[in-house]
Amino acid sequence: MALSSLKQWHEVEQWALAKKRQAEASDKVLTFREFVCQVMPSYQWYRHCEVLADILQEVADGKRHRLMIFMPPRHGKSQLTSRLFPAYYLYRHPERFVGISSYAADLAHGFSRICRENYRKVGGQIKNDSGQIKHWETVSGGGLWAAGVGGPITGKGYHLGLIDDPLKNHAEAFSETIRRGQKEWYESTFATREEPGGAQIVILTRWHEDDLAGWLLGREVGDDEESPPEHWHVVNLPAIAEDEAIKIPDTCTLEPDWRQPGQPLCPERYSLSRLAKFRKNPYFWAALFQQRPSPLEGDYFKRDWWQFYQQPPAKFDRVIISGDCAFKETSSSDFVVLQVWGVVGGLYYLLDQVRGRMDINATLTAVQALSAKWPQARAKLIEDKANGPAVIDLLKRKLPGMIPVNPEGGKVARAVAVSPYVQSGNVFLPESARWVLDFIEEFAAFPNGSHDDQVDAMTQAINWLETEARSHGPAQKSGRRFA
Repeated sequence: MALSSLKQWHEVEQWALAKKRQAEASDKVLTFREFVCQVMPSYQWYRHCEVLADILQEVADGKRHRLMIFMPPRHGKSQLTSRLFPAYYLYRHPERFVGISSYAADLAHGFSRICRENYRKVGGQIKNDSGQIKHWETVSGGGLWAAGVGGPITGKGYHLGLIDDPLKNHAEAFSETIRRGQKEWYESTFATREEPGGAQIVILTRWHEDDLAGWLLGREVGDDEESPPEHWHVVNLPAIAEDEAIKIPDTCTLEPDWRQPGQPLCPERYSLSRLAKFRKNPYFWAALFQQRPSPLEGDYFKRDWWQFYQQPPAKFDRVIISGDCAFKETSSSDFVVLQVWGVVGGLYYLLDQVRGRMDINATLTAVQALSAKWPQARAKLIEDKANGPAVIDLLKRKLPGMIPVNPEGGKVARAVAVSPYVQSGNVFLPESARWVLDFIEEFAAFPNGSHDDQVDAMTQAINWLETEARSHGPAQKSGRRFA
């Protein structure tokens, strides 16, 4: 063989060996951290970013299907979760679809554009690449679409759906109309696009307790067999670590916080002294930076004022039912609340509570069932608003003691009248009831919370009992004994 031929053969052999090594290297699947380092070598790996990246890795690996991320502003949640992770997910699963939504379509489109660039940096190929950002596809049949929360979504579904900051600002957060619209959009549009075995990630700063995340977590505690628990994994990272973790439903899991109380989340960027500048407004500090939409101490009912009992007294001076009714049953309507209160001396005991979204028929059934359970509750107070008049009219011939109550003054005035009883330790709650924590949180948030149905039912009961005691003196003790 001629020397030139040997040289050519050697070059071909070297080329083939290089291609083989390149193919072997391409067969190695990058971890999410490796992917980030490759497409963005300058990325700063703070401790909370490492924790978040490892959790997102579990989503890509199919180990987690529901994830919520609560973090303060400017701590990199969108960079890692909405600009880098969708590209990595498509790198791992180029045959699948990703859907991204945010409060504005333009913001979602921006995420899409950067995801496309990051996908191409690791060799990802895009079908008919014409620079589209609303919707683009891989050559393997997958792709990505982006849309604004509340807006229309393309006909494609998703295997990974992300909602990043559905609320733009506090004005939107405090708009019940906007919050209700987002919930309806989630149910009717976003959730219906998920492919079997898909995953959802909700990333936000907690503007309001009734934001999309709060509503989704609230659905976990219901008894509706048609809406089984989703088992969300919650990553809650306040700007400054607290002594007590947030309360989440039993069906969900909470990522442990590695910090000691009082330590900042990212001291390299936001020291304690810098964070102190944001603490001037207690509400926004608690909501945006600490991920507690209601301040740790409410305006009228502090959390440590409440008393608890394991066994109620054997007898009561009087037992009543107090009800706050709603207009209709929808996924975003107010709750119907029915409470059973017992009073002995100057002490008030909440003995039972039924709370749920009910139409008029379900409300009637609930009132009758509670009355049968507590026959010594001779007075049944029903607020003379919403469905209250209809409930009274339909039940007054079946149940004696149906009393319409026309509340005097505003909600705050009625709460102010009752607040001293709670502050002085005269109001007792059942220690083991599942709904007690939610009850306390609603009172702590009052009057800025998303719901006040439990507040209304309690203030109605105690104010009425106090008025009766002043007018007629203590009632004869109820005959029911408690084991």
